[in-house]
Amino acid sequence: MKAVSKADKQARTLWLSQYKALKAKEENYRRDLAHHFINNPRLSDMKDFFNEIQCTEGLQRQKQLEERKECLEDIQDISKRVSSLKKLTAERSGTMQNDHSGEEQQEEFLSRIQSVMERIEKQCIVFKQTRRQMLQTLNTEEKILMKEIKSFEGLIDDPDWLKEKEEPECIFTNPEKMKAVKQYIEQRENLRVPMEVIDYDNYVAENGGLTGGWDAEDHTLFVKLKSKYQDPQIFISKAVEEIKTHSIIEIQEHEEFYKNLIILQNQKKAAIQRWKEEKKKKKDEQIEIEEQDKVKLLEREEEERQREAKRQKELTKIKLQTWKIEKERLEKEKQELEERAKQEKLNKQKEEERRNREITRMQLESYKQLKEMKQKEKQKSLVEELSKKTRPPSPAELARVREREEQLLKRAQERKLKRDQEAKEKEERLSKLKEKVKVEVESDADRLLKPTQAQFNREVEIREYMAQPKDEGSGRRPISFDVRTISHKTIPSWRK
Repeated sequence: MKAVSKADKQARTLWLSQYKALKAKEENYRRDLAHHFINNPRLSDMKDFFNEIQCTEGLQRQKQLEERKECLEDIQDISKRVSSLKKLTAERSGTMQNDHSGEEQQEEFLSRIQSVMERIEKQCIVFKQTRRQMLQTLNTEEKILMKEIKSFEGLIDDPDWLKEKEEPECIFTNPEKMKAVKQYIEQRENLRVPMEVIDYDNYVAENGGLTGGWDAEDHTLFVKLKSKYQDPQIFISKAVEEIKTHSIIEIQEHEEFYKNLIILQNQKKAAIQRWKEEKKKKKDEQIEIEEQDKVKLLEREEEERQREAKRQKELTKIKLQTWKIEKERLEKEKQELEERAKQEKLNKQKEEERRNREITRMQLESYKQLKEMKQKEKQKSLVEELSKKTRPPSPAELARVREREEQLLKRAQERKLKRDQEAKEKEERLSKLKEKVKVEVESDADRLLKPTQAQFNREVEIREYMAQPKDEGSGRRPISFDVRTISHKTIPSWRK
C-alpha cells in the first residue's frame, strides 16, 4: 500500500477548510433569514416553524460531529495499522538478515503482509467512498438550500407582499407556499441513511471487506462448506481439511465474522424494507394531504370567484350608467356639430353661387365683345374678297400660268421616258449575264443558311485587322464600322 503523500494531505486539508466555510456560510444565511422572519410582525406565525428547523439543524450538527469523530477514528485506525505494518516489516527484515531460515517462513510472512496491506487498502477505499457519498449529499443539500434562500429573498423583495390585505394568509394554511418547504423536508428525509446500513458498511470496512480479509476462493469454499454442514464440529473438521491456507483459529474467527455479517445483512435488509414502507406511507399521507389541500383550495377559489363575480357585477352596473351619461353627452355634441356644419355648408353654397353668377356675367360680357369684333373682321375680309373676285386677270398673269403648266407637263414626260429606258437596259444586262454564265447546281437547303465565300473572307480580314495594335494618333475608325464590311443578307442574282 502506498503512503499518504503531501499532495493528498494538502487536498484533504483544503477540502476540510472549504467544508467548514460552506457550513459557516449556511449557518449565517439561516440565522439572518430566521431573524428577519421572526422579528417581522407579518410573519409571527412562522416562529414555530423556524424553531422546528433550528431543532432539526441542531440534531444534524450533532450527527455531523459524530460522523467527524468516526472519520477521525477511521483515519487513526488506518494510520496505526500502517505504522504497525512498517514496524513489523522492519523487525522481520532484521531477523531475516540475521537468521537465514527457510523459504516457507518467508513466503508465509509475505502472505501475511500482503493480506494486511489488502485490508488496509480496502478500508481506505471504503473510507473514500463514504466520504464521497457524504460530500455529494452535502452538495445536494447546499443546492436545495440556495434555491430556497433565493425564493425567500424574492418573496422578501416583493413590495406588495408586506402590505396589509383584507384577509392575511398564513404560510401554513396556504399549500402553494408550503410546497417548497415540504419538498425540502422530504428530500432531507430521503437522504437519511438507516443506522443498520451504516453499521453493516462499517463492519465490512473494519473486517477486510465481504470476504473478511480472506482470498475470494477460500471464502467461497468456506461458505459452501458452511451451507453443506450444519454441525459446527463437522464443519470445523471439514474446513481444516479443505482450507489448507488457514489455521483452525483463523477459521473459527472467520466463522464468527460470517455469522455477524449475516446478522447485519439481514438487519440491513429489514431496515431498507422498513424505510421503503415508511416512505410509501409518507407518500400516501402526502397524497391524502395534497388532496385535502386541493379541496380546500377549490372551495377558496369558488368563494373568491363568487366575490369577484359580485364585484364585477357592481362595476358593470356603474360602468353602464357612466356609459349612458357619456353617450347622451356625445350625441348632444354631435347634433350641435352637425347643425353648425350644415349652416356653414349653406353659407358656403350661397357664396359659391354668388361668385359663379358674377363670373358668368363677366364671361358673357367678354364673349359679346369678342363676337362683335369677329363679326367686324369677317365683314371686312368679305368685302376685300369680293373686291378681288370682281377684278378680271391680266394677260401677263394668264401667260405666266400657261407657261408654268407646259413646263410641268414636259418634265413629267421626260421622267417617264427615263424610267422606261433604265428598265430596258437592266433587262438587257440580265439577259446577257444569263447567256454568259451557265450554272448547274443541285438544290441544297442547308447552303442557303451558310455564309458566302466573300463574307468569310471579310470576316478573316476583320479579325486580322483587329489583332493589329491600335494607333491612337491616326484617328482611324475600326474596320467593323466600315460600310463595306457590313454583312448584307441578300440573295445573289444568279440564285434567283
